[in-house]
Amino acid sequence: MFEVTWSTRRDTGPSLTLPRTVAFDENALVAILGHCLDASSSESRPPDLPPWLEREKIKTPPDLLADLVAALKEQEELAIFDDRMQQIVDGAFTVNLEQLARWLIVRAAGMGPLNAVEDLRRYVSSDKYEVEETCLLAGVTIAESIEVADGISLVPFQHLPDSRHKEMLTPTMWRHHFGDPRAALTCKTLYPKHHGNEMVDFATRRDEFADIVLVLTLIGPGGPVVIAFWTRALDWVPMSDHAIASSRPFGAGQAKGIVDLSTAETAKLRSLYSLFKSLPSDERQHLRVALDRLNRASRWIDRTTAAIELGIAFESLLLNDQQDDRGELSFRLRLRGARLLGKTLEERIKIDGLLRSVYKARSIAVHTGNLPERIDGLPTPEILSDGRRLAARAIETILHNGGSPDWRSIVLG
Repeated sequence: MFEVTWSTRRDTGPSLTLPRTVAFDENALVAILGHCLDASSSESRPPDLPPWLEREKIKTPPDLLADLVAALKEQEELAIFDDRMQQIVDGAFTVNLEQLARWLIVRAAGMGPLNAVEDLRRYVSSDKYEVEETCLLAGVTIAESIEVADGISLVPFQHLPDSRHKEMLTPTMWRHHFGDPRAALTCKTLYPKHHGNEMVDFATRRDEFADIVLVLTLIGPGGPVVIAFWTRALDWVPMSDHAIASSRPFGAGQAKGIVDLSTAETAKLRSLYSLFKSLPSDERQHLRVALDRLNRASRWIDRTTAAIELGIAFESLLLNDQQDDRGELSFRLRLRGARLLGKTLEERIKIDGLLRSVYKARSIAVHTGNLPERIDGLPTPEILSDGRRLAARAIETILHNGGSPDWRSIVLG
């Protein structure tokens, strides 16, 4: 289980303590909760309501609800819910004891009064609570769930736990501009509990998800795209149903083609991501540029834009040290690519020719806004496809070599 520590927006803030024993009157709460449940009635709502709205509403007599609120108010440990802010990951809202009472009744309807109160005790007596973080993907298929690294798993979309978030983003709800969700990256994380007057900054695992998506591009032939990212407190966390939200995708563009992961390719994904994580931070940042541009080049339907993105990816990979001397870029790029990736003279000549055509396509796209059907006698789609594979190979070579090459040694060696 991954755990997150916090940093406040002020220089000082509350510190975490060990779990403690909570001494509220569990029997009294279970009893009054049972009375509320016995006297409550369910009100079904239209089945076509959006999933972010409650499908069933439980109506409790006002006098019994008031009794439950009064019983909650007598418990000193529950003051954190008495018109106080509750933060769940990066969202916060004001809660009161009536809302807590209604949550308990709904929870008891599904789990029983004793289990509902035990969930409340569990939350109050702990300094952390469990959150499910999910990154929904199009352009990726996988038959079975696998762990990629550090508790982050890649799972088929249908294997995600049922939730209102998942229901909101199913293809039956609406057609996604980015493509239908096929898979997801997901993990469970322990976050520090926080009730107070100011929000606290928590680092989610979103950046790790983004890096895995970029590394997935190396598997090919398609380019995966993120549909949404969400964090969801598990159902046992009080008021967790108040925090339903998702964020926009990391990048633009539509999924094109499919990264279909076989058993061998899942092992390759783990290996490549492990190599990526082991690089120094500046090397990782440098490769993110190339990986992002390769991902875009793999996704763009418009060949002109794809050629420009692919050209930028190669410049980032093969001309990364050329801050001042930018002369003869095409020659340097071809020479370095051939020397880095070619093992024989014949292979180097072939790589030189492909890079010449790729860079010519990039130049034509930039200067005219259009691409011809053929370049250097070859179909333009074939040049771009072969170029994407070569770029992926270059990135993998850099990963296996532990970072950016010593170009002087590569060229003169």
